[in-house]
Amino acid sequence: DLQTAPSVCTGCGVGCNTTPGERYGSLRRIVNRYNSEINGYFICDRGRFGFDYVNSEDRIKVPLIKNGSEADPVTADELQPIIEGFKGDGVIGIGSPRASNESNFALRSLVGNENFYSGIADSEHLSTQLILSLAKDVAFHSPSVREIEQADAVIVIGEDLTNVASRVALALRQSVRNKAKELAEGCNIPKWQDAAVRELAQHERSPLAILSSYATRLDDIASDIVIDTPGALAQVGAAIAAYISDKAPSSNFAEESVSRIAGQLMDAKRPLIIAGSSAGSIAMIQSAANIARALNEKRGEVIDLCLLVPEVNTFGMSMLVDSRNTLGSALAKLQSGEAKKVIVLENDVYCRAAHKEVDAALDRAEGVLVIDQILTATTVKATALLPSTAFSEHEATYVNYEGRAQLS
Repeated sequence: DLQTAPSVCTGCGVGCNTTPGERYGSLRRIVNRYNSEINGYFICDRGRFGFDYVNSEDRIKVPLIKNGSEADPVTADELQPIIEGFKGDGVIGIGSPRASNESNFALRSLVGNENFYSGIADSEHLSTQLILSLAKDVAFHSPSVREIEQADAVIVIGEDLTNVASRVALALRQSVRNKAKELAEGCNIPKWQDAAVRELAQHERSPLAILSSYATRLDDIASDIVIDTPGALAQVGAAIAAYISDKAPSSNFAEESVSRIAGQLMDAKRPLIIAGSSAGSIAMIQSAANIARALNEKRGEVIDLCLLVPEVNTFGMSMLVDSRNTLGSALAKLQSGEAKKVIVLENDVYCRAAHKEVDAALDRAEGVLVIDQILTATTVKATALLPSTAFSEHEATYVNYEGRAQLS
């Protein structure tokens, strides 16, 4: 007894396909929607059960205007003059990686390209811009989840995949079984005969190397684990790249695991390198790109390079923002008085920058218009507050880590 429609999960940057169902205006259930290239038959627990905020009592349902310490609902006629005050010179907009392409584009169209700013932390913004530039490089290919399952040698640099992109973590668990399938093929055992394939392979797995600053939930299937600081892990990555190709940046880091991992990648039919912006280190993304570049030079073929982003539309929003327009520069404009008013789209900027900087910027602003679904620390600072729709209530597009645009 549910009204359903096709949608896209907004829990991370993978963009799994889902079918949400509602009853009497309340979102009651989300189930997997099959997509052969992305999630297949599965979605993670975050995607299946993490939708309660849509039904929250804290949902912003009507337009509100700040009146002293209280926020009072207003009619459309009363709201219109206030909205008009957020048009013209001196108004900037802060986008959001959890808002759709259409919402971000509408805000950019309102304030102008030069006044539209990134809605992610400055360090993440730099990493994402690097990821965008690497996505345009013809030497690399951003693999789908299905293609990740086909990799026969993988290195993960700095990303905790179970938390960042659970469906990719499951794909890696599938990928390490490719060695078993290879052995089964040599013994004329059909791949679909799972029990026989597992019995033959025993503990034989395709290589999976994990370079991380702490233990992860994928360590149980890893062939090599290196735990160290982000800087040291970047050096390990550089050493692997240097081992593969003389054209890669040189490295003094020498360890037995470096030669072993490099050899596994060179011997693989379909090697895969994974990194991303969640680790907070641009050097690790560069190391991943250097390894992929070295393999490209060595093999003369396009290499799978999977660079993950943490939120559903980090990629889409970042493609709309000028690379110079960081969140820090937006806050500086407000603090200096160069910008008088700000529109914040579906974003809690207190989660993206230092609280003192955000306080100084929003307190100086003459007007703060916040468009969001749930009350946050940023909505407390709003002079005007407008409700926005949740993913299950609108039709819009998001761009996942591959650069794949999908309609929700």
